Amino acid sequence: MSWIRPLATPCLSGYSASAVTGGPLHGYRFVVPGKGLAKSSAGFFVGYLLEAEGYEFLRPVVPECIVLAIVEPVGSEFHEAMVARGESPVRKAAEYLGRLTPRPPRFSFFEHREIVMARHVSMKDWPAGKQQQYARDFFTGTLAWLLSSGIIAKLQPVSGAKAESNSP
Repeated sequence: MSWIRPLATPCLSGYSASAVTGGPLHGYRFVVPGKGLAKSSAGFFVGYLLEAEGYEFLRPVVPECIVLAIVEPVGSEFHEAMVARGESPVRKAAEYLGRLTPRPPRFSFFEHREIVMARHVSMKDWPAGKQQQYARDFFTGTLAWLLSSGIIAKLQPVSGAKAESNSP
């Protein structure tokens, strides 16, 4: 699991990484705390879902590789602005990513949850000797799509971090 953080960090620069090892998720959470928005935050989880409990809405076949986009808390002005409104950045990114991934595993969008987007794939049938390689490929591709959608940068300024610009 220790290889996940260095793999994801270049795509998620500006986000603080912390290990998640208890419960059904094992991996890293990358977060930008809200600025002036009490207890609001946005970020991503990159890692494994080892148990379905609490994640049944995803219909997982555990164990799974999983990447989550998280905006919290649900019901806050922050969540409304980033997720629930018709032209929100997360909704627009989810629509864009839906066009990019016509075959499974696709990105799922959840308007009324803290997990606002998810992409996951079962590792159940992967050969034991290939699991890390396949997981790396899955994470790399998923993070590249999130980066191309612009959602990684769009969550930073609203959350309080300085957005990095690639344009002159």
